[in-house]
Amino acid sequence: YKKIVLTFFKKVIIYNIAFLQSHSDCNGVFMEVIVMFRTVINISSFDNAKKFVNVTSKYDDVQMRLRVDNYEIDAHSIVGVLSIVDSEKNAVFTANITDNEEPLKKDLEPFIVNA
Repeated sequence: YKKIVLTFFKKVIIYNIAFLQSHSDCNGVFMEVIVMFRTVINISSFDNAKKFVNVTSKYDDVQMRLRVDNYEIDAHSIVGVLSIVDSEKNAVFTANITDNEEPLKKDLEPFIVNA
């Protein structure tokens, strides 16, 4: 079993994913494409922290991280998320997704910082 981790940003060409999926059987080796979804979020209150953790808990099989400066936490952890509420800085959210990332994007819309 071999994982190939690919980082895709907002404007990725879907052709790359389709190409890798169509070439998934190389000499009997199974390859899984993992897309790293990355966005900037802001959690400004304790209520927002609770709502955010409720969203991330729906995706408990997905690895999710929040990063503020050099501090990185598990996005599923209410204690970790509460620790960044008082921070005036935005957090970088990353998630390793093997399926379609659109449902997660939609669920995170209230927290995403518009560029």
